[in-house]
Order: sequence, then C-alpha cells, then structure tokens
Amino acid sequence: MMKLDTLMSQTKFLFLISFLVNLSFAKNDIESIIRVADSFYADLRFDLAIIEYKRAVVLYPENEYDYQLLNKIALCNKKLGYFIEAINIHKNLLEKGENHWDSIFETASTYQLMGRFSDSNHFIKKYLTSVDGGKKDSLIYLMACNYFALMQVDSSKFYFNSIKEKEFQTIIDRNSTIISQFESLKKYNHVTAKYLNILFPGSGYLYLDMPQTFIATLFVESLFLYATVMTYKNQYAIGTLFGGLFFSGFYLGSIYGAEQFAKKKKKKLYRKYYDNIIFSFNKP
Repeated sequence: MMKLDTLMSQTKFLFLISFLVNLSFAKNDIESIIRVADSFYADLRFDLAIIEYKRAVVLYPENEYDYQLLNKIALCNKKLGYFIEAINIHKNLLEKGENHWDSIFETASTYQLMGRFSDSNHFIKKYLTSVDGGKKDSLIYLMACNYFALMQVDSSKFYFNSIKEKEFQTIIDRNSTIISQFESLKKYNHVTAKYLNILFPGSGYLYLDMPQTFIATLFVESLFLYATVMTYKNQYAIGTLFGGLFFSGFYLGSIYGAEQFAKKKKKKLYRKYYDNIIFSFNKP
C-alpha cells in the first residue's frame, strides 16, 4: 500500500514538473513569436507582423498576452488602411466587458481618420464617462476636432474650452486662433452667391472667384434673352417660347449652380483650416 502511495506521489510530482516545463517552453515560444512580430512592426512591415501576431493567438489561445496581441493586430490593420477591420477588433475587445483605453481611443481616432466624424463623436460619447483626467480630455479634444470638421464651429469651440488639462493648453490656443481666423472670413456664402445670380446673371460666380464661369454664364443667358426678345418682336411665337424656356432653364440653373459651388468652396476652405488644426498629440 505504501509503495502504491509513493508511486502515486511520484507520478503527481512528475506530472507537475512536466506541466511547469511545458508551460515554460510555451511561454518562451509565444514570446519568441511576439519578438519576431514586434520586429516586423518596427520595420513597418505590418502585413508580416499581422501574420506573426495571429500565429501567436492561434497557437496560444487565451494567453496572458491576448489583449496585447489583438491590439497590435488592430494597429497593423490601421497602418495598412484596413480601418473597418481595426475598428471591429477594438469593438470586440470592448464588448468583452473591459474598457481598454487603447481600444476606446483607437476606435474614435480611426473613425476620424476615415472622415466618419459623426460616428467618432457618437462612439466617444458612449465611453466618455468611463475615463477621466488626461484620457477624458484626449477624447474631448478629438470630439472638438470632429465638430470643426463637421462645420459646427460653436460646438467645436465649446469642447475645446471644456478641456481642463494644462498639457493641452498650447495646442488649444493655436487651434482657437485658427478657428477665429476662419470665422473672420466672409467668403463663399452660398446665400450671397445665389442672390447675386438672381440680381445679375453670373455675378454669383464672380463672387466665387470663377471669372470664366461668370463670362460663360453671362454670354449664354444674354444670348438666349436676346433671342427671346427678338422672336417676340418679330411675333414668332414658337421661337419666343423656346427662347424663353432655354433662358429660364439656364437662369434658374445658374442660380442653383452658384449656390452649390459656394457650398463646395466653403467646404474646401473648411478643409484647409481643418488640416491646420493639430490632431496628433501624445495619447495618455
């Protein structure tokens, strides 16, 4: 009986030793894979880095590096321009119940990078109360930039002014100056462009710095107006009808066109100032 107990004890001991040895080798193996992946990442070879990170996840599921690996896979996808894939990985991590800061920030900033500013703000508001200090101000900063990109200047200024951390002050002051410069510009108002074209054919395009379009519009509308008047004087009803229709079509079209061009130019101007807003800053 004692021999059996001794044998059982020895077996348990050997099993424990074997388990610890295998665990040690497994840890060494996964760390080796991660080192290779990190090397690829440092060399900007993100496609190869993804392969190695995924290999570590598959070979060693639910390991202690699980979040780190998945986060790196998401970052590689972002670097390669696979934004949706990156966002989905971060969202899956967040759905597991932990508010990982990296996943919150990266999802919001990736939406912003895609130009999906409303989605970025919607996501930020969902997690804003789960962080504080510099992390919270980082999200508010992104949100302020998003509102400016959406041409909602008042909301942008509100969120910039609500940031409390001093480390942001220099960058906020610079952005506030840029916003003030933009607000001082009165160019490309779509209502002005529209009514100028109503009052005098093509003048709205001149206001929009489009002199060639102004000349072409003035020439075509004057031509159709002249043709309409002349056919009317000569009592040529069909000519008057068609001349009037063509003139009306070009006249109304130029009014609509000036309004739309003004909106596009205003948006382009926004983009110019938007690009001058500083988006890159140190993530807490």
